[in-house]
Amino acid sequence: MLNRPTVLAMTVAPLREALLQYGLDFAALAHQAGLDPGLLTEPNARYPAAALQKLWKISAAESGDPLFGFRVGSLVRPGTFHALGLGIVSSTSVLAALNRVQRYSSIVSTNGRLALLYQDALVGLETRFDQTSVMPTIHCVDALVVGLCRILAQCAGPSAMPAKVVRFRPGKALRDGLV
Repeated sequence: MLNRPTVLAMTVAPLREALLQYGLDFAALAHQAGLDPGLLTEPNARYPAAALQKLWKISAAESGDPLFGFRVGSLVRPGTFHALGLGIVSSTSVLAALNRVQRYSSIVSTNGRLALLYQDALVGLETRFDQTSVMPTIHCVDALVVGLCRILAQCAGPSAMPAKVVRFRPGKALRDGLV
């Protein structure tokens, strides 16, 4: 697992909570994806990104909800992102929070990285992947974007909401962005 991307297990808490709302058994679905559901309560435990993405695919299919990622994202709290969440809420500005996201997101997930882009008077957040990255499901991306926007809005109000969200398209440039 050292050379394969991993994600902090505790980031799965909103997914578990959403599955419960749908009346689905998180533990059974986690086992089906090859994950130990007990690791969710271990503060520094990590899941392999490939198995976690398998859980996302299974969960979204079982929910039957095309907006599954949005539901999960609505359940994200600052603690979902471990110490990074605390860093976000203690930032003095949205830009400072996004700088922390860029700097420390690789602690939460080693599956690619997030980078800030500056264009004119806008700031964007872009996902960047490498050869070892596991492509996230669209539901996972939706949850990340909604969750991050939700935390930023809790801290800075409506002005923290992005003007635009651009999704990556497999086979095209790998770019997600909040602008």
